[in-house]
Amino acid sequence: MGQAAWDGSAGLVRMVLDEPGVIAPGQACVLYDGDRVLGGGFLRAWLSVDTDRAAA
Repeated sequence: MGQAAWDGSAGLVRMVLDEPGVIAPGQACVLYDGDRVLGGGFLRAWLSVDTDRAAA
């Protein structure tokens, strides 16, 4: 699970995952609301966030 936020100025959806995982540019990302598909696209890049430091 995670959070998605639309960045209209960049024309991108930014995803923040609740748990670390192995991701790579080019992988598919699909957004669901239960069983309903809301949309999707392909990962362009990833950034690592230190959640302990971000919360401080």
